[in-house]
Amino acid sequence: MNSNAAFVAAQARQATEELLAAARLERGDIFVVGCSSSEIVGGRIGHASSLEAAQAVFAGIYPALQERGIWLAAQCCEHLNRALVIERAAAEKYGFEIVTVKPALHAGGACSVAAYERFDDPVMVELSGGKPSARINPVDAKREGIVDGDKVEVYNQRGHVIATMRLDEVIPPGTIQVWFGWRHSQFEEGMYSELLVPLGSHETIDDVAEHWLGQIRETGGASYNFHTGSQAVLAGAWDTIWDCACNIRKVADAIDEEEE
Repeated sequence: MNSNAAFVAAQARQATEELLAAARLERGDIFVVGCSSSEIVGGRIGHASSLEAAQAVFAGIYPALQERGIWLAAQCCEHLNRALVIERAAAEKYGFEIVTVKPALHAGGACSVAAYERFDDPVMVELSGGKPSARINPVDAKREGIVDGDKVEVYNQRGHVIATMRLDEVIPPGTIQVWFGWRHSQFEEGMYSELLVPLGSHETIDDVAEHWLGQIRETGGASYNFHTGSQAVLAGAWDTIWDCACNIRKVADAIDEEEE
């Protein structure tokens, strides 16, 4: 291990020790690591993946966890739906759903590859349990008469989706977040992608979208190819450059309106 890698490993070990002391994890618990090797080496996330940096991080974290009997899980990037690399014994103990996929440097990420290579019996698991949720600022929730846990319909002229609403002060007022990654079958009705503008041609790009696409191109980011009849299916930072204006209402209110 060279001096740079040794320095990264030492920092990772120190950070792990500090977090373990604060979190008070017990033997048999799971310690999940999400890591950008690109940013560790000074690059832009997702554009400078370094297996060497990831291996150094692993070398610092893993021994600290093994000494305490704590499982390590490495989180993949969005290209693998943020699946986890974990030891088979841990997956079976917790009843996780094992999926058939293997992480790669640019599909999963360097840290997930490092873990997959070092674990005794690695498997990939997808944590797709639970129900889809949306998040809203408490100020907006109070105005709309919504409390934490209410079933809410998020809708606009293009479609709708039903999700359990959670209150979160981190969400900017006037904004609703529906996290991507949920499958269509997991929603009671609708799908978050129904709310998005169909990307059928450049005519769907407004001035704001064109500005951000220009910024992305200038920094060497991805560019979109437009296909007739295609539908926007990505949710996250990309979607914010298109008009996704929507309304919300409690499901009980929606049912009352339909009956009237």
